[in-house]
Amino acid sequence: MAGKAVYSLGFHEIVGENVQVTKDTATWSPVTNGSFAFCKQSLGVGMPVTLEMAGSGQIILGFITEDPQKFASRTLSKLQDIPEFILINDVNVHKRTCSIVANLEPGEEGVVTKYKDKKYKKNIRSGTKIWLTVYIKFGDIKVTLSSEASPNNCPLFSEVIGMNLQFEGGKNEIKTNYHNPAAICFGKVPLKNHERMSLICEPLSNGSADVERLRFHLKIYITDTHPRELYRLEKHLFSVTAIKTSEMGWLSSVTMEKKDSYGKVYIERTTDSIIFINATSKKSSKHIDTHPKTDLWVAFELFRVSVRQVEVEAVFTDTVDGGYLQQSPSSSSLKGQSESKYLGEGIPPGQHQNLTRSMSSYVVVSGNKTDTPGEVAAIEQDVSLQQKPSSPTEEKVQFQPSYKSHFAKLVKDLFAMPLCDCLLSLDVITKSDYDTVRSKNTNDEQNRELLFLLCKRPVSKLHIIKALTESGNDHLIPMFCPD
Repeated sequence: MAGKAVYSLGFHEIVGENVQVTKDTATWSPVTNGSFAFCKQSLGVGMPVTLEMAGSGQIILGFITEDPQKFASRTLSKLQDIPEFILINDVNVHKRTCSIVANLEPGEEGVVTKYKDKKYKKNIRSGTKIWLTVYIKFGDIKVTLSSEASPNNCPLFSEVIGMNLQFEGGKNEIKTNYHNPAAICFGKVPLKNHERMSLICEPLSNGSADVERLRFHLKIYITDTHPRELYRLEKHLFSVTAIKTSEMGWLSSVTMEKKDSYGKVYIERTTDSIIFINATSKKSSKHIDTHPKTDLWVAFELFRVSVRQVEVEAVFTDTVDGGYLQQSPSSSSLKGQSESKYLGEGIPPGQHQNLTRSMSSYVVVSGNKTDTPGEVAAIEQDVSLQQKPSSPTEEKVQFQPSYKSHFAKLVKDLFAMPLCDCLLSLDVITKSDYDTVRSKNTNDEQNRELLFLLCKRPVSKLHIIKALTESGNDHLIPMFCPD
């Protein structure tokens, strides 16, 4: 006997910097790319510089009025990192080459650029030195500098470049390493055997009526590694500041472009394969060599799209007394836990009322012929199984010594907000403490603030271990509680 039920998921809290997640929608938002480059020499009067741009993406051209070496010690990942930047042109290219000529024309008090037979001007004070600056917002782009006025003295890029750029050929060419970094997110819970995940993917049209001309895609990856562990081991997937050239080894993946990613998409897991069905109903099946009970996580890389209404169809499993089982939306798997087993495994008929508390979120639909079809009965918990054992004396620990010796690693590897959720529920921190940590802009800043708070007071050792375990930070327990 078989059946199915649908429940909504949403998204895991571990996401890339270029994805914005609300309760049920994940949206591509390219706020950071790590792709700044500066001309090494200041722009001379009557000495125009040509910037040739090839590839696909968005390039922002502007200038600064100070030597680029000033920024050598800064982390340059987004436009806001250089408040001194002055924008002139914002250019979109797609699989083509185009050029912009920038010049300080004699008699003109400003920078003049020429693009597609149009002139653009940005006024500056006479005598001000400027350095042309390129910021690649996203895309697979190569930018080459040249000068018709001085072909034997080619302008060069400064050694100060963003972490997502590399020199290509000579110092007058730069190219992006990754066209769409830190644009990954995950379903809230893993995909189990014989489950089918569905979602709706839509392009970000920005008001364009001609969606057919837009470039967008959805990449789907399958992994058996928890998102928090991936964040710790492969931080470059989530942060532009951690970009590296090595590739992540996924169990399976698929790319859906344009109309194939515009609509409803499905990911189905069978015993030995993953089936992808795109928005045009094209199906592809890829073999996976994992145990059927291994949790598999579905990751989405977004490019100019949003994803919403992530749902899972849970497949019913026959029980020993002829009924069948559904894992309901309130089950422990929706809380990120996957240790529960199917109802009926090794349980004698008639003994379902003696299931442990961990099974309480499952629903049994009777297969008895005398029952009304589709009748659902909740499993009653055995009250005796809910009694908590007496707690041993709680040992208080002081984190100051561990904080000093492991500070740098804790700032890098800690997941502050999931830990704060647990600490608040255990009354280890106050609501005010919680809000203070949450107000910080980045995970590293949140980690620092939380460490400072924990160092101010002794904390129950049992509570901190429990909080670290439940928040996915259990790999850091030896640093908090070395004894």
